[in-house]
Amino acid sequence: MTRDHAENGPRAGPTTPLERAGQPGYLGELDGTDPCRTAGQSNCPATETSGGITLVAAVLATAFGIMASLGLLALRGRALSLALAVLLLPLVVPYICLAVGLLILVQEVSAQPTLVAVVLGHSVIALPFAILVILPRLRSLDPAMYEAALDLGASGFAALRYITLPLLTPLSCRASSSAL
Repeated sequence: MTRDHAENGPRAGPTTPLERAGQPGYLGELDGTDPCRTAGQSNCPATETSGGITLVAAVLATAFGIMASLGLLALRGRALSLALAVLLLPLVVPYICLAVGLLILVQEVSAQPTLVAVVLGHSVIALPFAILVILPRLRSLDPAMYEAALDLGASGFAALRYITLPLLTPLSCRASSSAL
């Protein structure tokens, strides 16, 4: 706790998680008492948490990337350019600015910065990579297959489920790995 914080009380405005937590893992590395090694654990819980966040964020980014790419196929002209620019914006915004902006957004909606917020933040960062992998493949698919399914009586959802998504399955694995 800083002296200014003790005198003036808690600050108004966003706080970062590092202001509320200590760094026992870092200090343990310096003096040789790593909490993961002394507890007899094979892996550090932080590593497991990071791996879980990464996997869930990659799956979410791939799912949202497929949905966004399907939506982008329906757009033309300026609407397509604008939507593509907005969806690819996390590629050009520095990650630290994006992280601080997302932290402020989470606190403005009166939510706690939890692992769910971290997963959603990572998904936002990974979404453009998934879109850039999926969109060219969707554009190269023959639209006659989808239209033939509709002509044979399939609903739009059934044609998507049985025609488009199976053709995207190998690509979904690639998009997930690029989102990692």
